[in-house]
Amino acid sequence: MGRYQAWAFSFLFGSIILCFLSLLQKLMAGYPLHFRGFLVSIWAGGGFGLLIGMGYYRMKETKNQLQMAHGELEQQVKKRTAELTEEIYDHQQAEEALRESDDRHTAMTANIGDVIGIMGSDGIMKYKSPNIERWFGWKPEDLVGTDGWETVHSEDIERIQKEFNALLEKDNVSTTVEYRYKCKDGSYKWIELTAVNCVNDPAINGVLLNYHDVTARKQAEQALRKSEEKYRTLFEQSNDAIIIHDLSGQILEVNQRTSEMLGYDHEQFYRMTIPMLHPKTEFGASEKAFQETRSEGYTLFESQFEREDGTLIDVEISSSIIDKANGIVQGIFRDITARKQAEEQIQQMAYHDSLTGFPNRELFSDRLGIALTQAQRNKKEVGIAMLDLDNFKDVNDTLGHAMGDLLLKAAAERLSAALRKGDTVARFGGDEFVLILPDLKAVEDAVKVAHKIVDGFRKPFLIDTHQLVVTTSIGIAVYPNHGTDEGALLKNADIAMYQAKEAGRDRYQFYIKA
Repeated sequence: MGRYQAWAFSFLFGSIILCFLSLLQKLMAGYPLHFRGFLVSIWAGGGFGLLIGMGYYRMKETKNQLQMAHGELEQQVKKRTAELTEEIYDHQQAEEALRESDDRHTAMTANIGDVIGIMGSDGIMKYKSPNIERWFGWKPEDLVGTDGWETVHSEDIERIQKEFNALLEKDNVSTTVEYRYKCKDGSYKWIELTAVNCVNDPAINGVLLNYHDVTARKQAEQALRKSEEKYRTLFEQSNDAIIIHDLSGQILEVNQRTSEMLGYDHEQFYRMTIPMLHPKTEFGASEKAFQETRSEGYTLFESQFEREDGTLIDVEISSSIIDKANGIVQGIFRDITARKQAEEQIQQMAYHDSLTGFPNRELFSDRLGIALTQAQRNKKEVGIAMLDLDNFKDVNDTLGHAMGDLLLKAAAERLSAALRKGDTVARFGGDEFVLILPDLKAVEDAVKVAHKIVDGFRKPFLIDTHQLVVTTSIGIAVYPNHGTDEGALLKNADIAMYQAKEAGRDRYQFYIKA
């Protein structure tokens, strides 16, 4: 009940009491005065008592309501105080976190490897991280508010501005460029700049820049380029053929000398493999060497290449893996044809007669040793036939040594034509020749060869304008019947030859022990 309702109720109740007293006075008009006064007093007292009681009750109720309202107010005050305290704490924590974040950001930007910057769309620098001083010598305040293009090398500025303007045309895109950045001392460093368009980002409102120093890499690349240029010069100007190929043998690159050596052009080489350059007779040896390169990383061997015109050349091959990760091999091929020919010539001179090309005494001994060993193993016979030209001294004395040499060459040709495959004829000097007849199944095999030689020499030799008639006498000794070593066999063959001469020349004679 409100305050105005309580006053209205009291006024109504008082009016009812007064009306009731007025009615009671009329009803008790016939009663004695003192009795009416008594009754009125009772009623008035009761009414006023009731009115006082109701007022007291109302006052108590109001007090209780006030106490309840006061309690609720205290609770609300306490609750709000707690909320305010929590809000103040949270605010303090947020401020502390923000300070820590600022400190971390400052520390990070001061110590990270890359420099961070922000450039406005107008090209004016808005921010530079503190670590810029460590890398480029500038302090952030030296550059903030200045034209960002002032630190770009004059030779790079047009290219970089073009990239920057293209970047501004699209929101939230990035680009990466490399250029030379000016340091405070006036020197330049190569940087890799990554720029992100954040013009529409309220927190940045510009282009976010990340500067990464790539000077060391650029210097290494420059050194590599110089090295590659030097290698390229050496590669192209080398007197040796150089072929770059993979582990499968596929040719990747050749120098000019390779084309000159083998006759193919570069495009032809790129469709070829290393095995295709070798003649078929060299496939096995070259594949073995190639396997050694794969396993050992390097090999040096000699082989042959077949030129485009089909001719063969001797080559010395130095093969090495130069890029193990990618399986790249470098082969250096040196033409050793002249050297091999010289070696063969030296070999020929050392082991062959210079006039006839026949083996000399040393090579004869080597081949006879092999033939005797095989004959002993296989239970076979070996014939040794020694011969000279009858009346050769007369030709030499009358027509001269030059004519004598021509006669010896012609005689050598007839001897070669009479031999079996596998037989050897050597010239010991003058007009003396010795034959090795290996793997004789019977003495008759030696007879056939000797008879063929004697018949062949009975035909005249036509040399220049001279028709020369020269016969031959042959002495034959057979292993093992006439000797088991070179000395015995040669001695007995020589005896047999003189026996043939004594018997009239122009014939062959087997050794007969005296």
